[in-house]
Amino acid sequence: MMPALDKVSSGLRRLLASLAPSLDQYVWLPVMAVVVLIVVLLVARLGLPLAGRGTGRIVNGLVVVVGAVLLLPDLLVASGLRAFRRRPPSLLYAYGGMVKAGVIGLNRLVTTMGPAISKLAKKTFWLSLLLAGGLLLVWNDGYCERAESASCAPPLAEWSHGLGK
Repeated sequence: MMPALDKVSSGLRRLLASLAPSLDQYVWLPVMAVVVLIVVLLVARLGLPLAGRGTGRIVNGLVVVVGAVLLLPDLLVASGLRAFRRRPPSLLYAYGGMVKAGVIGLNRLVTTMGPAISKLAKKTFWLSLLLAGGLLLVWNDGYCERAESASCAPPLAEWSHGLGK
């Protein structure tokens, strides 16, 4: 993720230097912040609903499979008792009913989570703003380690130094 931000930063600086050479040192970091915020917002607004629908189907399938596996002991005991023409105990029926209720309840819960995640995706501006700010701070903090340069200055320090000129 951070090398991608490095590439976006260098591309943005080259672009701004060619468009407005006298302003590039003042504008590149705010423009970078806006670009990162837009990308985070797009991922949140488009990715969350897709993730909600996709994971909902997967989780519902897994819940059904786990429910079927949990019913295997019920099946084995009931089949064994019926082979000897004995009736399964009511505790066995209660166990099967609990597994069934659990599977149905979890499927309903997961099904209602999809629309909730879609609603959350529409109200993500402040969360996206915090996430984009955190990404930029982490990117800034590890910049010199990735640059492997002896005379490296973190982007935020370089930008603030450029403002002082």
